[in-house]
Amino acid sequence: MGPRAGFILTFSIVAACGRQAPQAFDEADRSAIRSAHVERAQAMMKGDAKGAAAVATEDGVIMPPGLPAREGRGALEEWFSQGRAAAVEFEPLVIEGEGRWAYDRGKFRVTNPDGAKRTGEYLWVWRREPDAGWRVHIAMWDWDPPPS
Repeated sequence: MGPRAGFILTFSIVAACGRQAPQAFDEADRSAIRSAHVERAQAMMKGDAKGAAAVATEDGVIMPPGLPAREGRGALEEWFSQGRAAAVEFEPLVIEGEGRWAYDRGKFRVTNPDGAKRTGEYLWVWRREPDAGWRVHIAMWDWDPPPS
């Protein structure tokens, strides 16, 4: 074996040993994401903007329908400070992931303090944070059309 072949073999072995397999995604992760949904819903019903935003990463992004995206925890707190809901319910239909990333797609229902009800669908991208567990990194949603 020549010096070039030895280098390639050594580099390949070192590179393979340095790689870590993605962290497994299991039912405990799905449960943690469902719990974060409940945490955000409860904060929204209390009018707790800081608590609702805390479910997101520090650099989290929300993309409300028809409006500019908001980025960063401060912008999310400002968004959630616009009011509270009488009831909020998230219904995840799919939660999947691998390693540091996951996504969840589902339906939601909101009841405003005046009793008006709205429904919609959402897609959230989650990032596993070293000290905080699963946090929403990108959230987008759309409202269902009003009944005719």
